[in-house]
Amino acid sequence: MKEIMAVIRPEKYFELRYRLSQSGFNSMSAKEACGRGSAAVMMTGYAAGIGNETYDDRNHPMIAKKLIELYVRDADLDSVIKIINAVSCSGHHGDGKIFVIQVDKVQRIRTGEENDEAIM
Repeated sequence: MKEIMAVIRPEKYFELRYRLSQSGFNSMSAKEACGRGSAAVMMTGYAAGIGNETYDDRNHPMIAKKLIELYVRDADLDSVIKIINAVSCSGHHGDGKIFVIQVDKVQRIRTGEENDEAIM
């Protein structure tokens, strides 16, 4: 079993959530996050009354991101990563990263189910 942590652009979150859900991956957590990589990123944002603005983030050390966490069976890992990449990749700096972490054991508190049964 694996934990997938995906740091993505916030504007990609709803589409990613929809695509994962349509593929049977309904259980996930999402958090607001701030961060940056090593490269400067050109971002376009919308502010009420101002419209779309493009800015160079070299003057903004932290950029808004979404952190998605989900747990999958080993057999599902590649298909979930493929979905995340298909939705989140714009080909520009700042698209995010995917981290995969080995999970040794999971237990559903209510039923006592363990491992794959606990996450399905």
